[in-house]
Amino acid sequence: METVARQTSPMIGRDRELAALCDMVAAAGRGEPGVAVIAGDAGVGKSRLVAELCTRMRASGATVLAGHCVNLPDGGLPYLPFVDAFRQLDTPAWHWLEPHLRGGAAETLGQLQLYEAVVELLFELSEQSPVCLVVEDLHWADRPSRDLLRYLIGRLERERLGLVLTYRSDDLHRRHPLRPFLADIARMPAVQRIGLEPLPAAAIEELVSAEGPVDPCVLSDIVARAEGNAFFAEELLEAGRASGDGGSLPEALRDVLITRLEQLDSSAARVVGVAAVAGRRVGHEVLAAVTGLPDAELDAALREAVARHVLEPDAESGTYQFRHALMQEAAYSDLLPGERVRLHREYAQVLQGLLESTPAVAAELAHHAEVSHDLPLALAASVRAARHARAVHAPSEAQRHLERALEWWCSIPDAAERTGMSESELYRQAAEAAGAAGDPVRAAALVQGADERLVAEIGPDPGPADRERLAVMRAHLAVARYYIGDMRDEQAAREATELMEGLPVSAARAEVRATEAFMMFVHGSDGAGELAERALADAVAVGADNVQAEALVTLARVAERRGDADTAAAHFTRALELARSSGDVAAELRCLFNLATSRYDAGDLPATLHWTQRSIERAAASGMRYSDYAREARGIDVIARYVSGDWDTSLRGAVLDADRTPANARPLLEAFILHIAVGRGMADVPDRIDRLLRINHPDPFANAQLVMLAGGCQIDHLTWQQDYQGAQAAYRRVIEVPVRLWGEHYLGRIWLDALALAALAERASLARLRGDADSAQVLSELASEGEALVEDARGTAKHGVPRGGRLGVEGVAWLARAEAEWSRLLGENDDTVWRATVAAFDYGYRYEVARSRWRLAEVLITRAANGQGSSRDGADSADAAEEAAELLRSAYQDAQALGAAPLAEAVAALARRAKITGVGRTSSVTLLTTREQEVLGLLARGRTNRQLGKELFISEKTASVHVSNILAKLEAGSRGEAVAIARQRGLI
Repeated sequence: METVARQTSPMIGRDRELAALCDMVAAAGRGEPGVAVIAGDAGVGKSRLVAELCTRMRASGATVLAGHCVNLPDGGLPYLPFVDAFRQLDTPAWHWLEPHLRGGAAETLGQLQLYEAVVELLFELSEQSPVCLVVEDLHWADRPSRDLLRYLIGRLERERLGLVLTYRSDDLHRRHPLRPFLADIARMPAVQRIGLEPLPAAAIEELVSAEGPVDPCVLSDIVARAEGNAFFAEELLEAGRASGDGGSLPEALRDVLITRLEQLDSSAARVVGVAAVAGRRVGHEVLAAVTGLPDAELDAALREAVARHVLEPDAESGTYQFRHALMQEAAYSDLLPGERVRLHREYAQVLQGLLESTPAVAAELAHHAEVSHDLPLALAASVRAARHARAVHAPSEAQRHLERALEWWCSIPDAAERTGMSESELYRQAAEAAGAAGDPVRAAALVQGADERLVAEIGPDPGPADRERLAVMRAHLAVARYYIGDMRDEQAAREATELMEGLPVSAARAEVRATEAFMMFVHGSDGAGELAERALADAVAVGADNVQAEALVTLARVAERRGDADTAAAHFTRALELARSSGDVAAELRCLFNLATSRYDAGDLPATLHWTQRSIERAAASGMRYSDYAREARGIDVIARYVSGDWDTSLRGAVLDADRTPANARPLLEAFILHIAVGRGMADVPDRIDRLLRINHPDPFANAQLVMLAGGCQIDHLTWQQDYQGAQAAYRRVIEVPVRLWGEHYLGRIWLDALALAALAERASLARLRGDADSAQVLSELASEGEALVEDARGTAKHGVPRGGRLGVEGVAWLARAEAEWSRLLGENDDTVWRATVAAFDYGYRYEVARSRWRLAEVLITRAANGQGSSRDGADSADAAEEAAELLRSAYQDAQALGAAPLAEAVAALARRAKITGVGRTSSVTLLTTREQEVLGLLARGRTNRQLGKELFISEKTASVHVSNILAKLEAGSRGEAVAIARQRGLI
């Protein structure tokens, strides 16, 4: 069955291949004939690529002749692709030639005469206009057509003729008749080969979402199953829309795949069916044991399956893998239900014998046991599989296996004996795996389940040992609740301590005390340091290094709050040593996170990045890259690089592998890089913000940090967009969330207040420029609102609880910015407040230094225009003007280096108004001409050269020149890459 790409679907991810084809046909139009042979699996996008090429060639004035080979018995009709291609012609030469090609001519031509007639027809057409001859599905071509093509290609010299041939690479078995033809023409200089590889995941996502948003879970499933095949992806999407069942294999797609399987002989078909039961990949020894075939027969069957591109061997691992996951699904679905169960049972029996020597087979064993209805075996195997997953640092896999075991637990009377653990312990291990995998919400639910089951297992009258077990479990529950913002965390910690009353010193007592000390500290309760000291003493007494590390981190935090940086540093250093020596990765990651946060708060950005990198590397090595403290450290790494001006690295650090990244980790990192998106003026900022704020709908308090970051960036973005009232409204929406959860004096409020004051100051500037009768009233209202904001910022700085006992350098800088914006709102033209702001941000916050220099220059220019000097050293107006010019040049240079287009444009605009030279001449903003900017904007919307010409009223050739200039200036290899670079630099 033929699979043809939907011509209405957009062409995505083939820019490089399309450019190569266009270049080849364009060269043919100059008398340099060429042949492009396009190879790719069925459905990968050959027809869609060729259709796009034909559309563009017709638009350029070329004659396009397209023919298809058809899968007919005994090779089909001779010369069918040529008849199909030429039938659109209405020339005497074709009317004479047609019956000879179709076989109905009164007179008979010799083969050479016929070939020459076809060649002459094409050459005559190419004299009138360039000709693009397309022959699709060459794998089905009859021998006469192949011979005619070989003859035609050999005759090419300087004709204006380009040939495009396509074939399915997955149909070419070893004895396929097309192979000699391809080998022959490959030696000809005019022939080039273009292999279409599967599309990357991002391109499949774009293709599937082209007609509208798709549920993220459905999208992820389609991307995973399609494996880069555009046709498969579209069929899966359509089937899901039609039936609502995205998991089943669509009938049309199943038929296509089954047709491929029916080409196998009976032995190969049987082996493929058995292999499909194993999954995507199967080992040779296991397959041999389950099939029971003699070696020679098995080898012959596998050789056939490999030759037909159904299976692919991996000599290094000794396995066979289905060429495509959906091929395995089709082969599996073709088995009878009873046949599947029997084969799963046989696989389980074989794998049981390998379990001791190869622990990795436990996961496969669990699957086969479940499907063959042997739940006791499935339970035991799942627990073994989880143990192996933990050993190889795969916590998400361990969580999956343990949660499956929990589902079966109640159905198996002797579950505890089979697994060697209680149900509460199984819950606890599942919770630990969920936390390590970066799913704190699920971890908290599982710990809650573990606690409830432990209470039931112990009964109403627990002894000392049971009280100790329950206390530790309650301490784990407290920590799990803290990670998800559940305010019952402190209560659980107190209950844990109460359960330990009267019990002797032990590692359990040390852990419980360390947990409550931490909870007391984060909630601002008195006595956290004293309790941490007691926990430390207990941990030392019993040699619990990991608990010593936890207690020392809390003591370091207490010391920081007192302003004792030396003691805090000593505690952190010792805690890290103990955590590493104990092998407790979670404790080590907590130490690294706190070291990074401590250095960031102190404004030491190089040291911050040192610790974040160590955290990221340690988390990756242990499989805990998105556990709570590792995830937070990654966020600090992104924001520290943003602050230091390393925006491109910051963006790269936030590019995540969607298959590995838990959903809860993505939004926060996206919120951090919103700062860069706003700074660069990226066109999709509103969409990004809306998407992040919708995550918490209808409960915005579910993640207050996310709301605060996205909301603050929204205020800044709307201010750059000159929507000042919108910025004020955004402030009012966002401020209640952190205030309600973290108190009125949450320190991040200073940042929000400063941004809101900037929007008010802009409105005040406009009101003064207008100078009408209503301006005084507007200014009065703005002053009243601004005074409330600046007092909020001052009060937060005074009454908030900074990490280091006093406001950190970033907090000091944003407070200075708030004061400076308040002064600007009042129209005071006070350069001292802006000098203070520049100095405060000069600890390394490159973007805000540049922005503050712009504002300082604005004040100095105004003072100079009024005949005033700056307040510094009694400088006169000329000195103020010269200083302003230097400030603007510096600000512009930094904005340009960062790609901060809105700031660069604002600085350049101020320089133009003040008639200051040397600003803006080599800006990335002016890198492109006005016309090129227009062309770039249309490229971002997917316009072709022809469409560009129509919309801009220029010729298609001129449009092509503009596109080439844009690619050269942006150093891009394709249109898609140019658009991506332009977005990153804020050019569109």
